[in-house]
Amino acid sequence: MQWLFLLLVCVFSILYLQRKNGLSNVISSDGSGYYAYLPALFIYHEKHFEKTAEVERNVRKLELQQHYLIFDKQGNKYNKCFPGISVLQTPFFLLSCLLSWIFGQPVDGYSDIFIIGFYLGSLFYTLAGIFFFNQVLKRLFPESTAIIQWLVPLYYLATPLLFYSIHTPSISHGYSFFLFALFAWLILKLQAQFSFKWMVFLGLTLGAIALIRPTNILVVLIVPFLLGSWEETKLFFTKLFQFKGKWLIFAAFAFLSFISILFFSWKLQTGNWIIGAYNGEGFNFGKAMIFQSLFSFRIGLFLHSPIFLLTILGLILLFFQNRFKAFWFFCYFGISVYVISSWWCWDYESSFGARPYTEHGVFLILPIFELLKHWKKWVALSFVLFALIGTNRLYASLTGIFVNQRFTKQNYLESLNIWDKKNHDRWNFTLACAPFGKKVEEINLNSNFAEIEVKPTDLYINTVDFNFPVDRKNKRFYVTVDIEKKNFEADWSDVFLVIDAHSKDEKLRHYQAIPLYNDRFEAKNHWTKFVFEESSDIDCLQQYDVIRIYIFNSGKKHFMLKNVQFKINVVR
Repeated sequence: MQWLFLLLVCVFSILYLQRKNGLSNVISSDGSGYYAYLPALFIYHEKHFEKTAEVERNVRKLELQQHYLIFDKQGNKYNKCFPGISVLQTPFFLLSCLLSWIFGQPVDGYSDIFIIGFYLGSLFYTLAGIFFFNQVLKRLFPESTAIIQWLVPLYYLATPLLFYSIHTPSISHGYSFFLFALFAWLILKLQAQFSFKWMVFLGLTLGAIALIRPTNILVVLIVPFLLGSWEETKLFFTKLFQFKGKWLIFAAFAFLSFISILFFSWKLQTGNWIIGAYNGEGFNFGKAMIFQSLFSFRIGLFLHSPIFLLTILGLILLFFQNRFKAFWFFCYFGISVYVISSWWCWDYESSFGARPYTEHGVFLILPIFELLKHWKKWVALSFVLFALIGTNRLYASLTGIFVNQRFTKQNYLESLNIWDKKNHDRWNFTLACAPFGKKVEEINLNSNFAEIEVKPTDLYINTVDFNFPVDRKNKRFYVTVDIEKKNFEADWSDVFLVIDAHSKDEKLRHYQAIPLYNDRFEAKNHWTKFVFEESSDIDCLQQYDVIRIYIFNSGKKHFMLKNVQFKINVVR
């Protein structure tokens, strides 16, 4: 079964890399920031990522600036992304440097050898996570060892782990999954036999978990659940302090040695040991979107990973069998959900459900195995069904059935219909989360409430410019667009809302062409409202002078507009 699983991963990986621009998209989005530490340190020997960012733009042919680079309140430029992934990727990066030198390829950090090395490194950690995950399950459920080897690959297919390990390998969740599984394995290893070596490894693992995603340190709350009872938990923590706590001190030192990398990085970049890394972003703890995080069509955990509906049933059963374990699972999961859903961008701009739950799947699956003890056949069949749904969704993503969208009630089920060709590139999601901070100004760039007929000969409609103020320290600018529209054509393909921010000399540019629809077939001969909200900080490095907004009728369509409003929101 293990060989079949490896074959499965290889097939999906090859399918992804053979896509158009598949290789160039391996390191993207936040992954660019996670990775940039390596070329900046080992190749360009710089602390502000200037040469690194320039090479990335040139090799990847990027027109826009890297959004992982921002200014702090004192005007220091730094990388907002944490360096944990770079630490784990270091062996693969150094090997790529060596191979590039041997084969006479550019040692630039972004050529094909480096991208392939990064991809293989990401797969290595995912597969290592699956290995430790498998070992944890066998230790906790020895009576189910025979079926576990079949259920683990099905679990991989049924959850977003498949998507994030193959489709977006530079995002942190595959690495965190590995570390969560390793953490659980170490806890069980120490429960069976305390060892100085495993204590130090536990400290290093917790340090790596925090270095990749600090909020994931909440994983420590699952320890009593893994240990299984109050007696075992008390015994475990008693042993932590044996030998006058010397082992615990060494474990703490190992933890701090890992996490200190972050503080040294901040000091090097900004001159400060501690900074608010995600400047202009943060938690809204008083407005946690808990229900939306778990049950919304947009990203809800239980809708986008329906296999975890079995977790609810398993917890009900566990409540009657072992209330100690049920209590600690609720503590761990409840607090984690609260923190995850409190982030200002609570949907995490994700089309595969809320991304941060991916690594928590290591523990979310455990109550399901309580069900397995009583209803083995039905649980196994459920795994098969959810694996088919997960595979369907990955195929839909790889083939363009849904692109750049978060789901709605209208398209959630329809998007699973991968056999209908009209669903290709059909949906687009344009609503963002409310920006973090206080809105201090709303600038109305254009308000045209009259009906506007757009003919096939009209290419650029409602063009407006906004000049950024020279002094805009600690201000962020967001675009909102409200339109009512009616189409006389078959669909809205090749009609775009364009956001073009650029410097006066146009050497620097942030260009977005957003399809002017949520459903390509909407508003046929009737009025429909279209709303766009720009969620990212388009001026994080204050390098742009002008932002231009307009509608681009590149498909030469015939349609109507009314109540057109273009606005700039200023947030502090």
